[in-house]
Amino acid sequence: MSRTMLPLTITLAAILAAPAGAQWQPDRFMISVWGCPDTPELAQAVADAGFNTVMCPAEHLDLCAEYGLQSIVRDARPRTPAACASTRRSGAGS
Repeated sequence: MSRTMLPLTITLAAILAAPAGAQWQPDRFMISVWGCPDTPELAQAVADAGFNTVMCPAEHLDLCAEYGLQSIVRDARPRTPAACASTRRSGAGS
């Protein structure tokens, strides 16, 4: 069996082995706002507006959870290729 056929065969076998009708059933839909509330008043306002997910740094996870907000943790490392390369060279961010 060729190298490309083996992964395809395994994937097909996994699909066929899944129980019929097995589907993911989310219990709620993600409604997100860009940014992160950094005070209790803002967190309450975001929750009251009907949002259930925010993007925030790790230090705001507890605040968001207190108001029932799920969090997508935002990474503060540099985003440009040049900044990433300089970060690797300097050993920062490790």
